[in-house]
Amino acid sequence: MRVEKTPEQTIQKPGLIDKETPQPISKVLVLAIIAVLVTGFFWFLLANILDHGISFSRGSNNVIMLVWIVLVFCLMFAVVSISAVTIKSSLMFLLITIVSSLTYFVFLNFSIWAFGPVILLILAFLYWRREIRLDMKSRIKFLPRRVISVGLHAAMALVLLATSFAYYAFLVQGKDGSTRVMENIVGLSADSINSLLPKVYKDYNPRMTLDEFITGSSTSITSTVNTGASGEVQKIFTEALSTAQKQAVDVARRDFLKSFGIEAAGDEPMRSVVEKIVRHRIEPFLKPYIKYIPILFAISLYFVLSIFLFLYKIFIQSFSFIIFTILRWIKFVQIKKVQVEAERVTL
Repeated sequence: MRVEKTPEQTIQKPGLIDKETPQPISKVLVLAIIAVLVTGFFWFLLANILDHGISFSRGSNNVIMLVWIVLVFCLMFAVVSISAVTIKSSLMFLLITIVSSLTYFVFLNFSIWAFGPVILLILAFLYWRREIRLDMKSRIKFLPRRVISVGLHAAMALVLLATSFAYYAFLVQGKDGSTRVMENIVGLSADSINSLLPKVYKDYNPRMTLDEFITGSSTSITSTVNTGASGEVQKIFTEALSTAQKQAVDVARRDFLKSFGIEAAGDEPMRSVVEKIVRHRIEPFLKPYIKYIPILFAISLYFVLSIFLFLYKIFIQSFSFIIFTILRWIKFVQIKKVQVEAERVTL
């Protein structure tokens, strides 16, 4: 006689778990805290770069700042990928994403435009999690690198767009936004010229004065004059040469300033003089279009950052694999088999 087993009598095979098993809230909170901290660190580094800018005078510091923010950008994706893979609750993941995105306002100023990067970051992570979860349902074997690669390109593009939007929000914030944009353009242009001038003038230094630049040396030639005459004659001759040189420098300075249409003192550093020249040349041309420049800068930044998408993907995959391996090693996460229903086609 055949006896049908009720669901209560069905014995689950060893090694199988119910996919609806509640997850430990402590582990979920740990992942949430790490995701919030890493995302906040990303916004902090971005705010630091926006505040200080990229200046040629800072040398290797620029490279260090850019390397840091790229690594943290990839680490942020790696942490979010682990959360998307392991956290079952969509509501919990949504809460983590919202809190992480709102750390923007801790390090960057609040404005109506600031909601743009926050919303884009939330959409990017939610979209990515959806693609990851759909892919996981269709796989029999869990492969970390392949799973997190699903939808990664689009998610990165959205986050880069959020970064560019944050740059735009920074440029237009406040009533003096246009003035700040003009100052940034003038400052960057002046730094570029100051970095190129030493290749044209061997002894050029941005800290040298205008008169030193005109004479070509910071040491007066009169200090080396020796006529072989008596002390009194030597003194008169030296004073005459010094006066003639000073007059020649005054004339050369006036001609120099007149040719560029600016005003400056003889003891003013060349860094300041170059900045005045740049401002005088480009301000009249850019002023009518200044309100369009921030959006142009933001679009340009997005396309520049997008060039390195392939590099970000490699780092994100590597970081995700390393973090996941460490979490498995300390038994924070586990890979177990689950019973699933599947459709099969037959005759």
